[in-house]
Amino acid sequence: MNFIKTTLLLSIFTIAIYANNINNSVVKIFATISKPDQLVPWQSKKSVSVTGSGVFIKNGYILTSAHVVHHATYIEVKKQNSVKKYQATIEYLSYDTDLALLKIDDSSFFSDMKPLNIGDLPNLQDEVRVVGYPKGGKDISITKGIISRIEYSRYALSNKEFLTIQIDAPINNGNSGGPALNNKNEIVGIAMQGLSKKSSEGIGYIVPPTVIKHFLKDIKDDTLDGTVGSGFYYSTMLNSSLQHYYASKSKKSKVIEESGILVTKVLKGTFIDGMLKEDDIILSIDDNLIENDGTIKIKNNIAVSFKYIIHSKQIGEIIKFTILRDGDIKELSVVIDKPNQLIKKEIKKPKYF
Repeated sequence: MNFIKTTLLLSIFTIAIYANNINNSVVKIFATISKPDQLVPWQSKKSVSVTGSGVFIKNGYILTSAHVVHHATYIEVKKQNSVKKYQATIEYLSYDTDLALLKIDDSSFFSDMKPLNIGDLPNLQDEVRVVGYPKGGKDISITKGIISRIEYSRYALSNKEFLTIQIDAPINNGNSGGPALNNKNEIVGIAMQGLSKKSSEGIGYIVPPTVIKHFLKDIKDDTLDGTVGSGFYYSTMLNSSLQHYYASKSKKSKVIEESGILVTKVLKGTFIDGMLKEDDIILSIDDNLIENDGTIKIKNNIAVSFKYIIHSKQIGEIIKFTILRDGDIKELSVVIDKPNQLIKKEIKKPKYF
């Protein structure tokens, strides 16, 4: 019995030390949101107040989720065990990957704060702690979980697919923007969304460190360029009849059986337009072998979409394709560039005459 009490006290003591180490790094965000009305663009919808979480990183920025502060007209940030709120402004916002950086002009806010570092992509079954300010209380909350999946999933804000980490710790209202930390107190994810179905309670999704690092590297030139899509539609090569059809037209039949995806359409105005052609079979990207189901292997042999390689590139960088075209293997080096869109999606307040 004494052993159980001692163990319990040690656990409580460990949690207290852990919480104390991050109290000055994780903050609560208060935002007044006023979304534009697309039907009457000269006015906005009714203002609502929302709360979220954020984490202090280097260069004096607060990293949070874009959906916490998107369309915000006023933002305030508060530290744990403090009643004072500091006004903040949005410095950079990535609508696609649901990330944002906040800036606070009052330097006194950071006087007793310690910035947290961005860690590496975690492994499956690694332990994480989600820190933030979910609804149900005023103080900081720490929940424990493990990494259960690393795969491509759809981000709710932009409805686009990027690498995502699934954890078994719940992500509740108010957790958004808070960090998921490893045992070194490094950021291995930003709380993004959870599943609302009763049968799926206790499942949360975080933005992985690879996506966060791409975002932070992107803004080093003070411009947010974002990411680009693949620029083409494709079909998997799992069907043996499909493999046989294209193998019969080529001497590289063994190559097709082992890897490759079939290009079915190249989108006009994209960076790959004029380089790839319909009926090309893409064998690898940047020397990463593409499996017949369209996946590549990353850390610890985890299979994710080949788009991971494209999304890891910055605008202006070169990407290499190895393709099979008309029976011959060819190498293509292409510069990543933004698509030339005739109609651009408006994510800010709509303009009107």
